[in-house]
Amino acid sequence: MGSWLQRCSAPLLILLLLQISAPGYGQTFRVDTLARAPQSQFPYGLAFVPGSGDSFFFTEKNNGTVRLFENGVRLAPFAVLPVESEGEQGLLSIALDPGYPASPYLYVFCTRAIDRANVVVRFRDSAGVGLDPTIIQLT
Repeated sequence: MGSWLQRCSAPLLILLLLQISAPGYGQTFRVDTLARAPQSQFPYGLAFVPGSGDSFFFTEKNNGTVRLFENGVRLAPFAVLPVESEGEQGLLSIALDPGYPASPYLYVFCTRAIDRANVVVRFRDSAGVGLDPTIIQLT
């Protein structure tokens, strides 16, 4: 069993990264705000929307849902993918296109339910709704 510092260092690092990666550096995002939201199930990956204050997209690992947090969790999902979520599989990573919002694309990495293949899927953001899902890569 590790020391208290070893056990606490990972969560503290995550909180620090959330604090410094959030737009506006002075704003504080409370992780428990998302974790306690009744609409979110197993939040996993985050992608902050540039220039939006505290808006961000997040993934729900086990149910394949991508959601948008904008003054609270939006009730309607951005997108839903059928995923295999056993162990270290599921809807894991999320990233916005470097030119977002002018280039309104969002990328997710997940394990497909149908064949357990790991894929990168691109969505076009249309007013908070993911359209035109396109598989970019099979691994």
